[in-house]
Amino acid sequence: KNYEFSDLDFSMLEKYKVFLRKKNVADSTLHLRFRTIRSLYNMAIKEGVTRLENYPFNKFKVSQFKLESKPRAISVEDVEKIKNLELKEGLSLFRTRQYFLFSVYGAGINFTDMAFLKWENIKDGRIEYIRSKTGKQIDFKILQPVQEILDYWKPLTFKSSEDYVFNILNKRIHITPVQKDNRIHKVIKSTNKDLKEIGKLAGIETHLTTYVAR
Repeated sequence: KNYEFSDLDFSMLEKYKVFLRKKNVADSTLHLRFRTIRSLYNMAIKEGVTRLENYPFNKFKVSQFKLESKPRAISVEDVEKIKNLELKEGLSLFRTRQYFLFSVYGAGINFTDMAFLKWENIKDGRIEYIRSKTGKQIDFKILQPVQEILDYWKPLTFKSSEDYVFNILNKRIHITPVQKDNRIHKVIKSTNKDLKEIGKLAGIETHLTTYVAR
């Protein structure tokens, strides 16, 4: 649906906030999204597309969303505990550990970019991809732990270079951006649930999430 800038009032922003909260979107992401909307609105005012008197951000404060003040991280020793866990191959905990370790040793690749990663992104011992959030090109060397994970998945997912590395997305099922986004959020939720169990099994006090891996 198309909206006028005048439609984007305090009430609509509040409804959008509630909608995102129900999807368990983090405050840092909420801050980014509403800051982006505010920037677009400011540009629209400067270009005469809308009027200053319609500006909703005098009342709707982007500063209400708390930013992550302290990075969540774990020690190298805890990563080793996760690596050394006896987990049955093929189970969700096994896959979750691979996602986690791939991010740890893959230059902090985030879950969405990992989901979109294709075999064609792997070239000459390096992984190259465009960061979905910023559009920035990322290029990092494949370390041995990452290579071991790639070696595990290649027989399972590789038919052509255009196939996804991981089975998070299915190109025959997840076609539209909305379908892809919904699928990724669903897998992130189940992955974080599995990581909580992995943390217990490994005796790690830190609350493990996909963000911690980064």
